Amino acid sequence: MGRGGFEPPKQFAADLQSVPFGHSGIHPYGIVFHKADDRTRTDNLLITNQLLWNVWTSDSSDENTVRTEYGDAYDGDYKLTFWDDKEYSCSVYKTYTNIPNGTYKFSIWAKTNGKQDVLQLYAKNYGGSELDTTIETSDINWNIFSIDKIVVTNHTLEIGVYSVAGANDWCNLDLAMLRKID
Repeated sequence: MGRGGFEPPKQFAADLQSVPFGHSGIHPYGIVFHKADDRTRTDNLLITNQLLWNVWTSDSSDENTVRTEYGDAYDGDYKLTFWDDKEYSCSVYKTYTNIPNGTYKFSIWAKTNGKQDVLQLYAKNYGGSELDTTIETSDINWNIFSIDKIVVTNHTLEIGVYSVAGANDWCNLDLAMLRKID
């Protein structure tokens, strides 16, 4: 099993970097792969039994607006891409239930042409007001974006990336991570 980029789904669930686009990055704290029916937590990093994040696209968006692509990833071989040849709106998101209350940090590496009407990370349904961070970056460098203090008080959290974009606007995403920091 590779440990790079947003790769296609693997046989085993791993850490929160395991989105539909697979497993990303170097395992913090010596994380090991777990069977899909395991649900455990290690220091500062949740392990989940779900591989897939949810994908939402507007009715006018093509089914391939959100897709995994090979090459030019931040880490590894695969990245997640938002793109369409017409205006589109889309989101990838994941909801966690029964997580320990505490403070979390959600981060992701992004590269974009920067022309979207909206392109942001978000966190909601955690017991407080929705939080977001705008992703603004150039098309030549990967940059990290984060929501640094998500104070979960109800054992639930939804994290995601949302975009409203014009025709041919694009965004590449890689190495998504949620860490419990307190």
